[in-house]
Amino acid sequence: MALRRAPAGLAPAIGLVAVAAAFVPGLPPQLLPFSATPPILANDAALDERAFYHDDLALFSEKRKLPQYGKVSADLRAVGFDRPVVDVYGQVGVRGYQGGDLVHVVDVWLCDPLLMRLPALDHDQPHIGHLTRRIPEGYLETLAGGHNVIAHPGLAAYWDHLVLALRGPLWSGARLRAVLAVLLGEHDAGLRAFVAGPYREPPLVAVDAAELAAEVPLPGFWFDRPCRLIGEGGVEVRFNAPPDAAAITLVLDAADRYLVEFVAGDRTLAQTVVAIAWLPLAGFAPYEVPVPAAAAGFDRLRLYMAIGEQRCLVRMLPGISLDWVWAVAAVRPH
Repeated sequence: MALRRAPAGLAPAIGLVAVAAAFVPGLPPQLLPFSATPPILANDAALDERAFYHDDLALFSEKRKLPQYGKVSADLRAVGFDRPVVDVYGQVGVRGYQGGDLVHVVDVWLCDPLLMRLPALDHDQPHIGHLTRRIPEGYLETLAGGHNVIAHPGLAAYWDHLVLALRGPLWSGARLRAVLAVLLGEHDAGLRAFVAGPYREPPLVAVDAAELAAEVPLPGFWFDRPCRLIGEGGVEVRFNAPPDAAAITLVLDAADRYLVEFVAGDRTLAQTVVAIAWLPLAGFAPYEVPVPAAAAGFDRLRLYMAIGEQRCLVRMLPGISLDWVWAVAAVRPH
């Protein structure tokens, strides 16, 4: 973006400087002496990345650990997985290498092809270049299922063109035309509409309770079960009539804590927190939630990720998606 606004002729000059720098005499960094001083995060948020990764990955490090290509995919196949797992993580390098062909890493910091076309959310993030983007509603489901279910119509149309440029047959005319169209910004209107609309103000996603009432085969994970992901704006489950129920069974991804609001119309009647013990690779499980006396007459449930008893706006989805993408698969009053 900065180069686009730069005076004419500046971009070629920067390119010439970069080419000239490649021919500056001296040893490559891999052969230079290394100091064991821990990496320092300076006031300008510049981290010594070489020092940070040296012990584990440097060519001449005595502590080097050789990453094993495709280890995660091999482990997944060993337990019966045969389709891609979507892993939300802020760095794709070693993680992607060890993930292998069954792991699709969604890098919210550096290189996801759709997210990197969205503006950064946190300009005060202390690590230079590692700027988080919010994941649009329906994007993870689109990657997991292979069908475009992105909620915002403009962004969905943009993705259709972008995915053709990324994944179409390598030398096909359709792909080459799509690449040219993306480079020329021919389809940017839908992207801009999303950024100007719901991108910075995540919506509360509404779903009919009937869609979440079916029996769900357990165990399972969000990417291989019908479910609704719970984004930053939360999910509102709407009933046709107030359920006469003493409790609600929620089939939730066993990830963390959920805030449940019992709502009538737009009025919150009561709140409760579902606290889930963190279990690696636990997947979906049923949790019974008693209906508080004050919630009598509720016709909606609102589900949010929670820290304590506060709604949690997730700016970064850390860790492995099997544990850190939050979803509800069923809502059954009884």
